[in-house]
Amino acid sequence: MILSGKEIARHMGEDIFIEPYDPRRLNPNSYNLTLHNELLVYENRLLDMKMENPVEQLTIPEEGLVLQPDRLYLGRTQEFTRTENFVPMLEGRSSSVKEIIRAGPKKGAQNQPRPPRSFQGTSEKEEKFKQNQVQ
Repeated sequence: MILSGKEIARHMGEDIFIEPYDPRRLNPNSYNLTLHNELLVYENRLLDMKMENPVEQLTIPEEGLVLQPDRLYLGRTQEFTRTENFVPMLEGRSSSVKEIIRAGPKKGAQNQPRPPRSFQGTSEKEEKFKQNQVQ
């Protein structure tokens, strides 16, 4: 069962804890968490659970960060979250990522590789969805 925004708000402080909590981030059936500016990136492309897997800590600069293919990035939220009696589900918002990719680096950013062509533009499904929203 996915809780509605009203149910999320009703359970805040009892079964759901989000600190800091901002009611403006509450949606009809979700709460928008924010990505922290620190990432961990595994240094080796091949990961082995039986071994220590070294990581590099990255700070996302103001102008953004182009993610490299075949690398595993671990992010965290700026918020502390905890639930009692519920199983939380975290999901990345691809629309935010696509907007960053389409816009490319901000002026003054260092030369960075272009994203793969498959990530540029919008998908056919997105275009149909947008057309249906306008009508």
